[in-house]
Amino acid sequence: MAILPTFESVLLEISQCIGLERPSHTKNKEKFIKLEKRLKSHIDMMKGEIEGIFDALEIGDAARRIALFNLGDWSNFHRFLSDNVWTFDASAQQVVWHMCAFSYAPAAGRILASCTLDEPFDTGMPGGEFWFLPNVDPATQTVSLPLPQVFDWLLDLCGQSIDQLALALNAARTEADPDADAAEKIKRTLYKWRDETIPHAKSIGDYFRDNVILEFQGALELSGELSHEKRLAAALTFIRRKKLDAEALRSQIPMGQPGRIEAVMHGDASIDEQAEFVRLLELRYARPSMGTIRQRLRIARAVQDGYKRLVEFLCPGVAFTCGNANENKVLQLFALFRLSYNATVEAYKSAETEWELDVFFERRLPDLDLETLFLSVTPSRRATAKSEVADLLTHRFAALDAQAPLDDFFALDSADTLRVAQTKALLLKDLVESRKREIALKDRARRSSPWRALQAETDYLAVCQLALSDDASPKARQAAIERMRELAKSPQQVVGAIVCALGNLLNCSPSDRPRDVEMRVEALLDEAESNPGRDTWALPLLQYRAKHCLARNQFKQAVEFFRKAIDCGFQRNFGPLFAEAARDLMATLVADRRLDPVKHERPYRIMLASTIIEGHPRDINIEDVAKEVAEYFWDTLYKPYPGYPKERPIAQAQVEKILGDTSRMIENGDWDSLLHWFDENAKVFRENALDSVRGDSVLLSWLKLLNGLEANMPGMQSMVPAELTDEVRRFAGHLERRRHAIRLLLKAWPEQANITDFKQQSPLILAADRDDVLIVRTLLEAGAAVDQRDFLGRTAVHAVVKGGSPECLTAILACRPNLHIVEDDKGNSALHTALRLGRSDMLPPLVKADPGLLDLANADGLTPLEMGEDILDGWAVFERAMNANQVKIGLHSDYVSCVEYLRRVTTDN
Repeated sequence: MAILPTFESVLLEISQCIGLERPSHTKNKEKFIKLEKRLKSHIDMMKGEIEGIFDALEIGDAARRIALFNLGDWSNFHRFLSDNVWTFDASAQQVVWHMCAFSYAPAAGRILASCTLDEPFDTGMPGGEFWFLPNVDPATQTVSLPLPQVFDWLLDLCGQSIDQLALALNAARTEADPDADAAEKIKRTLYKWRDETIPHAKSIGDYFRDNVILEFQGALELSGELSHEKRLAAALTFIRRKKLDAEALRSQIPMGQPGRIEAVMHGDASIDEQAEFVRLLELRYARPSMGTIRQRLRIARAVQDGYKRLVEFLCPGVAFTCGNANENKVLQLFALFRLSYNATVEAYKSAETEWELDVFFERRLPDLDLETLFLSVTPSRRATAKSEVADLLTHRFAALDAQAPLDDFFALDSADTLRVAQTKALLLKDLVESRKREIALKDRARRSSPWRALQAETDYLAVCQLALSDDASPKARQAAIERMRELAKSPQQVVGAIVCALGNLLNCSPSDRPRDVEMRVEALLDEAESNPGRDTWALPLLQYRAKHCLARNQFKQAVEFFRKAIDCGFQRNFGPLFAEAARDLMATLVADRRLDPVKHERPYRIMLASTIIEGHPRDINIEDVAKEVAEYFWDTLYKPYPGYPKERPIAQAQVEKILGDTSRMIENGDWDSLLHWFDENAKVFRENALDSVRGDSVLLSWLKLLNGLEANMPGMQSMVPAELTDEVRRFAGHLERRRHAIRLLLKAWPEQANITDFKQQSPLILAADRDDVLIVRTLLEAGAAVDQRDFLGRTAVHAVVKGGSPECLTAILACRPNLHIVEDDKGNSALHTALRLGRSDMLPPLVKADPGLLDLANADGLTPLEMGEDILDGWAVFERAMNANQVKIGLHSDYVSCVEYLRRVTTDN
């Protein structure tokens, strides 16, 4: 059994190949991969790993931005596959092999080529070879590795031996080094690297320092002031001195067409062709910086280390120098990479538009490969590639024997071409025929008797798809499940039929369940759990066992089974069921209690890493997800069996008491009864939040209700006909009585002023956000904390700036809040927030209260003035973005006023 490599595990593999060291090892790595770290720690570790890789390779800012974009794009594709692929009983080698062949290798070649179309990644390296990949020597059929290839390049440019290079490197070491006279040691180390020993990553930086001086006798350096004739003559003299003929040059510079280099050497080429020859030769034999040398050694080290470990994992017992691609199957992956890379580059050279580039790319690849190995990167299939690749891999894994050898998917020898093509053709044919059978069976079951249609079908997987079909009738699904039992040829298939039967019983509407549903489910679970094929279906069996417990009102037991189901999701892929089990666990955890971000984060993290939650991860928070899944629990997940009482949310009774008991008192202005209610319920409600995911207190419940009612007031006033004016007036009176009730509540229970909800929103933050001056003052009098932060890091000052009430701001500033508290994401102070919203009337009181805000920079390194200037410089883009996010902002003139004011006070201060 195996799981698709996660983004985190791939990132750690790359980091290990480069040789980065971590303060903690196995345990920290495992927690990172299994999403057991807190979200912030997880993100910090991910950023640290990515930045560490970029730093080690000395990648510039522009290249980092491109790389991050491509990483995000690949991560989304991989996330979809993880959510939709079932790995069944496939071995870890089989899963990694198929993922490398059908996704990683083609995608890596395409991405790297796309990133380097304008500035080649291998500028100055041999043009006809992939110096950073293992290459097979046709004569000896052995593999030459990247590090020796980089050393050959370096020694060739230096015009020196390894002994001489070691002396030069040692000369750059300072007297402060404990081992200053280390030339012999360096020489031995360099020989080991040259002989394919993987160097320690740190030693590359230690040896090839910026102060190393190399002569580069083998470099070609031509003055730009020389005439074309002299440049050409010097270039030809250079290649004669190095004893390079046309055949040798074809593997060194990208002029591989037959006769092209010969024409230049014989004086038969055009002036432009001669100039291009000299330019390419200068690139190939240019003097490299120490940074370039370090970068290439590190890249070579990373690829060589990854190659060796991949050979050991996929092809145990095969020597990494083996050049036979049928034995050393990793060579097939590098060949796939080369083909994808070259096809992209060639298409770029031939195309003028993006559409033409895509067409040329696809024409460069065989049709069979476009339908299989290159499906994930085929431009014309962008809209469907994710689903098609997921279907293909799931179909493949379902048919694999865990002990079967890895198939060959790419032929490097012409003698293997037909055999390998037949393997891919058979895979594709089997998938297409299976889909046709499924469609035909569903159609027959719809048009005639499902029982008759199923008796004529002998394909287990086709019948399984009918049993799982949402648009099939209950009768057809039940008949399909029975037919699966008849066709099952292995324990795994028997349990598969049981899983379908359990889904049919537990996921349907309660009204569609048979009267003996509890007994049937128990019997099916017992049968499946005693079957040797149970491990293949471990996650859905545990998930259904948990739902079985829920239907019996055994909530605690359900939680434990959902947790066990999640653990199974880290052992093999179960398609969308992994994320669904996480959702069900979180829903059960928060169904009757307040959200605890620490205790409830893990299932949320699994959901966030999947596609079960719509939207970009940066726009999703645990609080809103908790609210949604709590509603899902009571509306959908929780379905008690016949004879079991239907439980109600604890908070529902509490809310009914809070609102039901008090609404009549408030409506009638019966304040004595309300005060008596406070006395009677003080023990339950005075210092506690409700037992709901939102975690509202009585005060928060009343405030949110008041805010909602007041939000509807303007619409009512504008739409209600004249004859109903008295009704509007009565409604307004009710709102005023609610305000009075809140003031009475705060006098009776002042503790309520500082009880926050599940988003850490305090009553003061809510009131400030609504410009509610009266409630703000009442809360402050009751002792409301002005520096309480919500889940976004905002305080009441941020909220009042957004609300836009100068009176509220004056009241809060009088309590001397800490104005240097900033929001979590962008690090904005309240002054930044006021500027961002164009609240020119908010700036003077904030600056007067704390002039230090003028110099406080946010996470982008911008002071409020610098932020304002940036907004004005890009006004059109800023305005569109704020409008798209439905953020109410000021006019352009307001921002001009803000910037002028900040310039003036900044100068004065």
